Amino acid sequence: MSRLAVLQAAHRPTPAAPRPDERRISFGDLSQPVRFRGGEPLVAALASILVGWDLRPAGARAARPGMRLSRTRDGAWRRVSPRHATPGAARQKVRRGLVAAVCGFHYELIDWYADEHPGQVVLHAAAVQMGGGLVLMPAVSRAGKSTLCLHLAWKGARCFGDDVIGVEAASAEGVALGMLPRLRRAAPGAESPALKAFVRRNRVLASANRIYVDPGPGRVAPLGARAPIAAVVLLDRRPRGPTRLTPLAPADALEALLRQAFGRLPASATLDVLYRVAGGARCQRLSYSDPARAADLLLRRLGPASLE
Repeated sequence: MSRLAVLQAAHRPTPAAPRPDERRISFGDLSQPVRFRGGEPLVAALASILVGWDLRPAGARAARPGMRLSRTRDGAWRRVSPRHATPGAARQKVRRGLVAAVCGFHYELIDWYADEHPGQVVLHAAAVQMGGGLVLMPAVSRAGKSTLCLHLAWKGARCFGDDVIGVEAASAEGVALGMLPRLRRAAPGAESPALKAFVRRNRVLASANRIYVDPGPGRVAPLGARAPIAAVVLLDRRPRGPTRLTPLAPADALEALLRQAFGRLPASATLDVLYRVAGGARCQRLSYSDPARAADLLLRRLGPASLE
């Protein structure tokens, strides 16, 4: 070894030893671990809402952490991530309360997944499996997709995602991200007593305005589960009125999907994938005011017998 190399080695800073409360956890197939400091309650809470993610201690030679979370002196949770430069920049970096911290990580994990799966279009949409095929519901503001998804899971459908789903470019199949449904707390009287009781029995985490719900064994598809997309349903929720399912032009379905698409796939490839999805699926518009009746109608009209 040269004299210069010896001098450089002597002055190279020694890596700091991990703190006693520090853990590095790998999540699924993501290329970097997450570093937690004072994060035992948060790790346990995340494990409770992720399905099929295989949370495990990162090895000694693991890559540099892709996200860092720590407990502040006043009990809040601080999150540091390079993904704050994305449209998620408006998200707070400090969350007060365990459920708020889980929600912040949840959003961040979606962006991270999209970054590391460039062969997928990621959609802001709900998807449920009824029979062999998926019913895909693109996001529309306050249309109630999460509540409707939970109603369907309660009645036997399998939830592939109440908020986000991947679409594989090569096959145009839906890909589950393995996350429990998350509801906003409804205004008094907005939910049926039966659904309230179901949520109360099956809630996993809850705060003043968010509830994570596990609808039951096998009712949430794990990370990476795949299924063909059989129908695209555009939600039209109204204050009152009948529940109706009417034909939707594939061009209108394609427009709704494109509005909710993100990820690293080039725009031309995204258009091609979603064109195939809309062109190969039954496209419908669901007008409704009562989620329970809407779920029953979807099961009758788009259930296993009609989708297979």
